[in-house]
Amino acid sequence: MGKPFKREVQDLEKTYSWARKCDVTTIAKIIRATWHFPLISVGSGGSNSVAELHVAFHRRFFESIAQAVTPMELISVLPSDGFASVWFMSANGNNIDIRRAFKHTALKEPKALSALVGNSNSKLANLSKKYLYTNIFEYKLPSG
Repeated sequence: MGKPFKREVQDLEKTYSWARKCDVTTIAKIIRATWHFPLISVGSGGSNSVAELHVAFHRRFFESIAQAVTPMELISVLPSDGFASVWFMSANGNNIDIRRAFKHTALKEPKALSALVGNSNSKLANLSKKYLYTNIFEYKLPSG
């Protein structure tokens, strides 16, 4: 089970301060280079909230098609021609569902494949090394 909500609220100021110091230059470059592709943002559990926010920003700022899905739903929305930018959101990058969905997506060779992980040295990052065209961003969250 996840962390208690009360603790997360208490850590919010610390997490926000930490987030403002993170270097997101490369993430911004990838977003700028792929804004014109339909976006599929994948997340489950608490990471689904991040995927939903990602989609909301994409729709608002780029006025483009975007959908948040769970790893299981991904199979039904991934275009067969690969014309999409696919992002995976994961708190720890170690769950089997997110790794299997990532592998499935990588084999479909979408226009862009990226992941944002709140953990360092994740199994998802290790998996991504098998595919040269993927982008993995791991951040050790101060709240755990």
